[in-house]
Amino acid sequence: MKEYGDKRTATGSVYLKALGKLAIELNLELLRRERLSFLLQGLTAIALLPLLFTRPIEAWASHYFPAMDAFYASTTGWVVKFGLMAVVWLSYILLRNIQELDVIPKPTGRKRWEKRVYDWPWMRWLVHRLGPVTGSREADRMIKLLKDTASPLRLEWLYVQRIVAGGMAFLAVLGMFMALHAASRNQILYAPVKPGIMFGQLSPEEEIKAREAAALDRHIIDRVKEVKHRTEETVMALLRSESRVLNKDDQLRATARRILGKLTRLDNQYVKWWKALLAVVAGWGGYAMPVGVRMFQRRMRQMEMKHEVDQLHAVIAMLADMDRMSVEHLLIWMEQFARVFKEPLQTCLLHFEQGADQALAQLKEDAPFVPFVRTVEKLELAAQSLPIREAFDDLESEQAYAQEQRKQEYEQLIEQKAGWGKWIGFAPMMALIFGYLVIPLVIVSLRQMSVYYEQLQRIQ
Repeated sequence: MKEYGDKRTATGSVYLKALGKLAIELNLELLRRERLSFLLQGLTAIALLPLLFTRPIEAWASHYFPAMDAFYASTTGWVVKFGLMAVVWLSYILLRNIQELDVIPKPTGRKRWEKRVYDWPWMRWLVHRLGPVTGSREADRMIKLLKDTASPLRLEWLYVQRIVAGGMAFLAVLGMFMALHAASRNQILYAPVKPGIMFGQLSPEEEIKAREAAALDRHIIDRVKEVKHRTEETVMALLRSESRVLNKDDQLRATARRILGKLTRLDNQYVKWWKALLAVVAGWGGYAMPVGVRMFQRRMRQMEMKHEVDQLHAVIAMLADMDRMSVEHLLIWMEQFARVFKEPLQTCLLHFEQGADQALAQLKEDAPFVPFVRTVEKLELAAQSLPIREAFDDLESEQAYAQEQRKQEYEQLIEQKAGWGKWIGFAPMMALIFGYLVIPLVIVSLRQMSVYYEQLQRIQ
């Protein structure tokens, strides 16, 4: 402000008034940041804690409830574990978006990977097939979303992100099902054969017998695979020739049925149609995720936009009384203080020399936030005819009311962000406790109780 000099008005020195307003703004910003940081501190660590507790919880549940060991080793158990990992990852991403909203992204000289991928001919063809037609309502909606989040991406690059995310999600889920089938086959072949359903754990002697029974089952299964017609008699004949322990027909028949059951389960270990459908749904979810994250970012940024417009009003109020202040210099000062509207203001300044009216009109299109648009409209009046002081004469008259309103809005903004952060931060822990321990334990217990009830019915 030294280049513009000081000015005496009826209310005192313009320079001293500007210093007072600047001190108020700095204090408000520091208090807001400190309180928000205090309310959100530790939430990222809380969101990542389930990654450390999955194994201890699994070991504890398997030790005190042996049936849970089979659940965690089953396909359902692995699906629950992968779902928990997805919840942790998504919560971490959203928390980072909440906490890093005020950080200005540093420009890098590296070429964006989306641009490199878009240069591939087949990807360009795919983007043009899946992306919206230029000028359509969907294209306008996506472009507006990119502008609202100040994203450096072009529309084509956004769809490159969506296609890559969708393809990775589809392949990840499909690969997960194939890996689960491999784990299930290994579990079927190598899991110790337990004598029925039991609450406690096997003794060392029973554990040895269970492993020997599993080894016998594997050997018979390898031989039965070569037989076209698999019947109980065929399996019993093989058992008689291989096992000297099983002499009674009822023991042979029970073992044969168990082996045939394992064969049936092994034959069912393939990617069924509903699993392929789930992979497609996961691919669609991955395809929609980049848009969903940006919609969340826009929601978070909308909470900040009114706050930043109030800060820009304070900057304008400090500079409006300067005699040599022009609209272009005012935009330069606004660009230096802006975060959310920084990129639109930079674009406006680049085109300002070619025409103030056109540059300001483009600024309203690039940042279509209503309070900010009203400020730009006053700048248009100042650029055409009115002095800057008269264009913004309502800032001083409404200063007291605006400060009280801003304090109330800051409280609401902090509470909203803290509420979002707490819900997101504690979601993985709730998923760990209920989704990975409580609900599976209840389901396994109910299954065991139903089996015991059936056994009691047979005894009676």
